[in-house]
Amino acid sequence: MSSRKPAATLVSPNRWGLWEPVLITRLLQSFNSTLKREVLQDRETFANQLECRRQVFRWCARYNTSRRHSWCGYETPNTFEEKQMYRVA
Repeated sequence: MSSRKPAATLVSPNRWGLWEPVLITRLLQSFNSTLKREVLQDRETFANQLECRRQVFRWCARYNTSRRHSWCGYETPNTFEEKQMYRVA
């Protein structure tokens, strides 16, 4: 018998309504890995700090609204959210 928790406990809030630190760490690592791969990789330098911030901000806005994600059936978060709103209404 294994004493490890099943994976399902990592994707739901604990009894205090807080997300498990392991899940948060995994999400942040995935986000950072994707940011590095899609924005920073193959870039030697930015002209200045402002250009770097703009590129990262643009990518974050796209990532959170219009980039397709596997977790929602390869739909954009906006499309997924709209469908969920219609399901509830």
